Amino acid sequence: MSLMFFLSGLFVWQSLERKGSGSFFRDRTLRLGLPFVLTAALVAPLAYYPTYLQTGKRGFSSFWQEWSSLGSWPAGPAWFVWELLAFDVVAATLFLLAPRWGNLLGRLLSCASRRPLVFFTFLVSLSAAAYIPLALTFNSLMWTDFGPFFSKPVAASITSCTS
Repeated sequence: MSLMFFLSGLFVWQSLERKGSGSFFRDRTLRLGLPFVLTAALVAPLAYYPTYLQTGKRGFSSFWQEWSSLGSWPAGPAWFVWELLAFDVVAATLFLLAPRWGNLLGRLLSCASRRPLVFFTFLVSLSAAAYIPLALTFNSLMWTDFGPFFSKPVAASITSCTS
């Protein structure tokens, strides 16, 4: 998944420079926001319904009652789409506030090829500084969730939906 986020981020800067923050945000909302809403709100419940029927229970109304009382919806792979949209919002906001930050970052990173070990050490240290405090504060089940925006393991959500 990290590679997918990396690949999607490679083209953000050129899009922001070409379109500007407003147009970039509108385009991303249509390309990512609309499919997310359709997938999480329509496709995910329909995909889990046949599994629900295998429990011996019948009727879409009872399924929907249990589905809507879960607290978080098992949206499946749609989480990737809304996270891309969230990262795009952050990038568009940064571009709006400081339009030259990408050029500055590019100049700083161009020096990395001269001292790759120092650069690698810097990246590992920066990652650890960001990750370790969050890992000590939160575990994988403690994130805030609502509706299709969840961070619980899918298997736990499916089990609660079908039991």
